[in-house]
This record gives sequence, C-alpha cells and structure tokens, in this order.
Amino acid sequence: FVEEQYRNSSLLVTASGQESGAMATQAFTDAAINTTTVLTQSSATSTYGDVVMFWATVTAAVGTEVPDGTVEFWDGSTKMPGEPQILTTGSGTVTWSLPSHQYLIEGPHDNLHAVFIPTDPAIFNGSTSASITHQVAPKQITASLTVADKVYDGTTAATGVIVTLNGVLAPDDVS
Repeated sequence: FVEEQYRNSSLLVTASGQESGAMATQAFTDAAINTTTVLTQSSATSTYGDVVMFWATVTAAVGTEVPDGTVEFWDGSTKMPGEPQILTTGSGTVTWSLPSHQYLIEGPHDNLHAVFIPTDPAIFNGSTSASITHQVAPKQITASLTVADKVYDGTTAATGVIVTLNGVLAPDDVS
C-alpha cells in the first residue's frame, strides 16, 4: 500500500529474513511509465499522388513492458483522417501508409507528428513525437486536344472539341 503523500514517487522496499538476516531491496513507483514516440518517413519529399509511408515507434522506459495503445498522426493542428492506429502487440510500432493526395496537399508540411495515446494512462504516459517535414511537389498532367475540321466562316466557334487530361487522380476534378 502506498500512502497518498507518496503517490507518483520513486520508492524503495527493503525486506529482511527473520531467521537468515538476508536483506533484499526493490525500487518501484506507482507513477505511469514514461514513453517516447519517434516519427519517421519513407522519404522527405513526394509528388502529389505518391504513396508515402510514415512509421511511429513508441518506446517505454528501459526494463518495462511494451506500450499498449493507439497512435494518431497529425499535420500541424489537423488530425489526419481515419481511426487511430493500434500498436501491434509486442512491437510498439505503427505503420501508416497514405496516398499523399488524399491527406497532404501540394506544398510544405513542416509540423507532421505522431501522438501516442495509452490504453491505460495509469500504466503509461502518452507522448508526442518531434515534428518532421515533408514536401509535396505538384503532379504534372498532360492534355490532348482534338478539334473537328472547320470551314472558315468568320467566327471563333469550334465544334467537336475533345480534351483529354492524362495523369489526373480521382477524385480530383480538373478541367
């Protein structure tokens, strides 16, 4: 039993054998175990539409069990869509793959980070990774234009115009 005044403290228990006189000590705490979260990526740059891999690794203090909980991925103050990713039991690592055009618009992303949310905050503290940067370059598209033959009639009107855009990614609406 830990008295209220000693909550979240580092404590030392000492026991001695009544007959042998042997002594044993054990340090412990009732505080939640600290964790660290590290975010890495497959590449610091991508082109709009590429698949980008992000990995969050959650590690607990040395000598403790593997953290249990979920990880959320953030772009600045915006949480990435989707459910929090569940840590794989026994590994402490979450992998999240995403098509950059679904979540990361073209341009710089200077504050990508991961947040670990423990299943039981009494056992593990939550932690947030340092921010990483990712640059998304614009995707190049090409256009093909077909216009029906026209006899010159003094107007600028054209008929039979067909425009085909190659490289457009669904659900983008490009015209």
